[in-house]
Amino acid sequence: MAPGTWFDAARIGPIEGPQAVHTLVSLQTTYSTLASPSLWIGVVAGALMLVGAIRLRRWRDEG
Repeated sequence: MAPGTWFDAARIGPIEGPQAVHTLVSLQTTYSTLASPSLWIGVVAGALMLVGAIRLRRWRDEG
């Protein structure tokens, strides 16, 4: 995934001029992204993977 793809560019249409860029990175766009379920599903999945990696590393046989 490319950085910045969470911007809601589809909602504001083509990005032409500084006002469109300001709308794209506004606080409302950021908060609406934080309210999306897909973000929180990704956060939970990432945390579970980190916990799993830590547990597997702890129980690893040194050899």
